Parts: sequence; C-alpha cells; structure tokens
Amino acid sequence: KDFKASSASYLSPPPGTHRVLRPTSRNPTSLNELIKRLGNSTYELAKDIRRTTKKANNKDGGPIRRIALIAERHSGSTWLFKVLQEAFPGVQVQQSVCMYKHWFQDRHREETISGKRGCSKGYCFPCLNPESTIIFNLWRNPYDWIVALNEIPWHSISHGYYSKKGHIDFIAFVNKEWKVHGPARQYMLKKQGKKALQAPCLDNFQKNDLDFVCSKASAIYETTAGDPHYNGTQSYYAGPLEMRAAKIRDFMSVGKWAPNFYTVTYEALLFGGYDGLRDYFDAVAQRHNLTHHPEKYRELVLPTSRNKLLSTFYGSGGKKCNQKILAKCPLIANPAALQAVQSKIDHQAERLLGYHKFDEY
Repeated sequence: KDFKASSASYLSPPPGTHRVLRPTSRNPTSLNELIKRLGNSTYELAKDIRRTTKKANNKDGGPIRRIALIAERHSGSTWLFKVLQEAFPGVQVQQSVCMYKHWFQDRHREETISGKRGCSKGYCFPCLNPESTIIFNLWRNPYDWIVALNEIPWHSISHGYYSKKGHIDFIAFVNKEWKVHGPARQYMLKKQGKKALQAPCLDNFQKNDLDFVCSKASAIYETTAGDPHYNGTQSYYAGPLEMRAAKIRDFMSVGKWAPNFYTVTYEALLFGGYDGLRDYFDAVAQRHNLTHHPEKYRELVLPTSRNKLLSTFYGSGGKKCNQKILAKCPLIANPAALQAVQSKIDHQAERLLGYHKFDEY
C-alpha cells in the first residue's frame, strides 16, 4: 500500500511499493519505535519531494550550479559530503552556505549580501545564489550527538578538559557555559597575544561572532550575537545543547529564502541503507533535472545501519545500552546524566527536525 505522510514505519520497499514495518523476531518492537523517532525516513522524504515536484523541473530556481551541505559537528557530514560528490559528479558540492558548514548561517546572510562580511574561500556562493543551489541541512539526534561531542569536542578547547572521564565530568560538560574558560583563555592569550583579538582571522568570522577570535581552530566558541532570542546582544550560550538549539533555528531559517532546501537526519539516511539513499537522491535529481549516479556511492553506504541504530542510546529508547559498545554508553546511561541532558535540550527546537523526548528512563 502507498504509505501515508504521517507515518515513518517503512522498510526498504520493492520498486513502486511501500511496505509498513510490522514487529517480528527480525524486526522487534524496539525497531518499530525507533523508526517513529527518526522523523521522516528517506522513503517518506522521497515521496514528499515527488509529490511537490512541478512538471517543469526546478522552475522556481533555474539550473542548479552548486550543492551545499550544512551540519553541526559529529552529525555525519563528512560521510554525506562524499556521497553527494559521488551521486552528482556534474555539480560542484561544497560544505558551506554563508559560512563553513558547522557555523551559523542565516544570521550572517545580510552582511554577506551587502559585502560587509568577507567571502573567503568561496564559502558564500550558495548564500548569494540560493536559487541556483541545493542545500542539505543534516542533523543527528541530540543524545548521541552530545556524547560524541564530549568524546571529541571539536573547536572547544575548554570543554576538552571533560572528555572521557566518567559520569560526573559528563554532566559538567553538558552544563558548562559555551565559552573559553580560565586556563585555556590564559594559555591562548599568552600564545597568540594581540593577534587573538583581531578579526577577521578564521573563515568569514568577525570579532563579535566568537568569544575568542584567533587562528587556533580549537577555540571556535560562537556567541549569541545576532540571535533574536537574545535581542541581538552578545553573550554566551549556557552550554553546547543551548548552542545547538539556536543553530537548529538558524539553519531552518535558511529554508525561508533558499527555494531548494532539504532537511534530513543522519538516522534516516542510515536506516534506509543503499536503497533508501538511491530512492531519496533519485527524487532530488528528478525534481532538479540532475543526473544521478547511485552506483558510484554503493561502497560508501554504512554497513548494517539498522542494527547500528539500535545499538545507540537514541536507538535503544534511552532504556539500555548495547553491551558491545558500552564504552560509548556510560556517559549518559544513568538517571542523573539523562536528567542533565533532558534539562538542557530544547525539545521545541528538536521537534522541528522530527526528534522527540524520552518520557522516562
């Protein structure tokens, strides 16, 4: 039967059909619950794209000249970037819109268009030419994301002190204000001197964009400057999850002025496997009159994706951790840690992506 847009419970279907997932010994109820939490599966997304595709492909924006990818750290963007390059070799794929893929985008658009903000490394072509660009907005669920960021806190020199040290330190990591703290600040001032306060110095950042402006990629702490929730004043986010919520809203706002904007979750891409990716990108290619080469990324598809999802904290429903990956689980697999994370997650922002709160541990 043709599936309904409100449901996400689908396995890889044969061509032209969509099969509802039923709990069985091979497809347990926990997997069925997982799919409901994924937001939209790749099959749903493909169906939605085909449903809204006009007879004149890409009539809204003209020919596609670029494909752009934006995503927070630890969300699968390096992998998806490679897949996109293989899928659409006839179009240049880049990891930026108005800024590099990991940074705020919409808040910097007006300055980019006016020329007030530089456009180094060609980062901002999609920002200036959204009608000629397909933009993919990729996210990973907040629970596994915060664990991954704790394990490897990219660009977060102060938060690195809390990595891989157990439950208490994980809670401190979750609650730690998003800024350069004490010893790290003194070290960087001594190391960089006056250069640390100069701007622009990195990507297309300006002085007020960061807590600490310098050439070291280990200290990119974006401030709240330009965030309407803070009345346009500069201050610090209360922690990584508050910063994430602001970035979700910022990325979603790109869709207001970019006509070819697609939001997708890492879990949905994993769940569909090769068939799901092929179906999804076929729909994108059809809509925008692009040539799609699914055979080129077959080897890039991550293996046993459904089992992998079930072994994550989010996939298990927050109730247990797969013993085989226990090293990743203790940081959050206890009531105190889960409560700390839950208290910092902006569930309203997460629902924009299709993610839902665990009601109980």
